[in-house]
Amino acid sequence: MNPKIQQSFAAITQYVQAGGAIFIAHGGDQEMGKGIAAQNEFLRPLGASVLLEMVDDSDSSHIYSANPSAVYHRVFHTSQVLTLPVSSGVLGLNNVSYGAAAGSTLQNPIRVGPDWTVVVRGEQSAFSKQLSGAAGTYAQFPPLVAIRPYGAGRMALWPINAGFIYLDGYHYALDNGVIMNKSSTERLPAAKRCSTTS
Repeated sequence: MNPKIQQSFAAITQYVQAGGAIFIAHGGDQEMGKGIAAQNEFLRPLGASVLLEMVDDSDSSHIYSANPSAVYHRVFHTSQVLTLPVSSGVLGLNNVSYGAAAGSTLQNPIRVGPDWTVVVRGEQSAFSKQLSGAAGTYAQFPPLVAIRPYGAGRMALWPINAGFIYLDGYHYALDNGVIMNKSSTERLPAAKRCSTTS
């Protein structure tokens, strides 16, 4: 393990083991896998990994231009949420899948061991694919979010670009409120291209 990652791993797992909680996301892997490789060094001892693949959904996609950057993002909706206390009241999630920037994977599928519980999956029509466009690991129901206990604490893994979680819902990167204002039970319109320039 990289010494810096090992130092972070020791500090974070000690915190969680004592009763803390962490949420593991990423910054959008725009380095052709280098970021995910480093993340997986951290996750491997915990029995999880993030796949260097993109998630898409042939039936539920919303495509828009995140101007002023003029990069197209693709969003898909899923209602495949396991009923647990942590997901109480959550009827579905809109996931930012990927952008047009080379090497950018904004939502990655995961592979987890028996200590983890998958809380959110893509729909049956969702699938994962490699950056080249070739078929990925999952032909349907790709796992997206998982949780696990760790000592007295908890961990959550959702490898989505964290920016799409904390940005204001009316930010141009979230299609100026269009995504936020879709109800959690409404699937996004298929292949709808929206321009945020108007």
